[in-house]
Amino acid sequence: MNELFQEFQQFRKILCVCPCCGEIVRVSDLRLKAKGPAVRTWLDDYRDKEKKIDRKEERFDEREEGLRSRRGKEEGSWLRECSTKRSCRPSRR
Repeated sequence: MNELFQEFQQFRKILCVCPCCGEIVRVSDLRLKAKGPAVRTWLDDYRDKEKKIDRKEERFDEREEGLRSRRGKEEGSWLRECSTKRSCRPSRR
């Protein structure tokens, strides 16, 4: 890891001339862009799969919330009905 850091530090020492304005800049300050699309790597595939899983989790959470709220309403109505009927009340012995 230290070697990687040292390599980045070396980029600060390398200077270049901007072809547009002629200004001298460090390589470490450049914002490089490719003309064409970048070659896909395993990281791109990994991030795509992560996004897909995140979307599935969101849909699952929404469905779960809907089911729980519907179940809560059904239980609440059952309790209201039950409390009005004598047969559901606990018997006194």
